[in-house]
Amino acid sequence: TIYGNTANKEGGGIFTISGNDLLRNVTLSRNTAVANSGGGILNFGSRVNLHNSIIAENTGAEITLEEGQYLSLGNNLIGDAPGDANNTKNPVVYL
Repeated sequence: TIYGNTANKEGGGIFTISGNDLLRNVTLSRNTAVANSGGGILNFGSRVNLHNSIIAENTGAEITLEEGQYLSLGNNLIGDAPGDANNTKNPVVYL
């Protein structure tokens, strides 16, 4: 679990620059970065593989891709439900 972190600029939860990363059975929640700069994950030039993970309720976008990519290996929840108590206005995406 990566929870409640704050970045003054980018990548509140995870900032990844290069490589091939695997996040399996991970929760990233309530992390903060400046607007659209990866509150959950900022991926700059690498590939993030997600499996059985939750990335939700982060401020500054759940996942921001800057020349990077992410690949779902299944059973992921990315986003936040509109109207809930901690609505970050990021839609829920099931991957």
